Amino acid sequence: MSTACSRLTAGAAAKMRFEQDALNDATSKNIRLSRPQIDAIRNQADEYGRLTDKMASAKLVQNLQFERDQMFRSESEKGIASQLRSAGLPVDLTSQDAAILRADNLVKQYGSTWESVGEIGRSSIDKMTDGLQNGFKNGADIFKSILGDINREMLQLAVANPLKNAIFGDNQTTLADVGGVSGFFSALTGGKMPVNPSVGAGIHNTASMSVTRSTVIISGEEGQST
Repeated sequence: MSTACSRLTAGAAAKMRFEQDALNDATSKNIRLSRPQIDAIRNQADEYGRLTDKMASAKLVQNLQFERDQMFRSESEKGIASQLRSAGLPVDLTSQDAAILRADNLVKQYGSTWESVGEIGRSSIDKMTDGLQNGFKNGADIFKSILGDINREMLQLAVANPLKNAIFGDNQTTLADVGGVSGFFSALTGGKMPVNPSVGAGIHNTASMSVTRSTVIISGEEGQST
């Protein structure tokens, strides 16, 4: 049965299962079906199969449309669209749900960048500790390596990421997002990650909008709002 269904369309397989389940149910209850009753079951199975095929076709069109739309979105917006779709929400990138996801992603990205800069500081300590074991005979190379790591990360945040954001519409963390040069060196030396004002405000404002929207809906159900 399952092997046969696997070679059928979704509609044909659904029709077969519907009809077989109905007949098996009647048999298990010792109900003897008349010819008109059997014909009625088969007609219902036909309709169930047609509806299943229509739903499968509509789903295919939706999938193709989504994939086509994704081609014209930035990487960050692709992620937001996928998150909305996975949650069963309309893929509306201007919606409040999209704004909440966007703000949440920014917070996570901001935290990841802060940790990445802090990791350079940890690595620098390890390199200097290793240098102590041989009396800093290769001290120049150690400090050159440390400065290279710091310079590379700073250029990434100050130059590469802003350019990616401007040219490709990405939403990469920039030096300004981590508090500028002072924020960068705070992260580098183990400073506690501060709340990013722009990100925090985005989450707060979006959450407030959601609460306001819910209040309006509730008021509308209870009666005329004032």
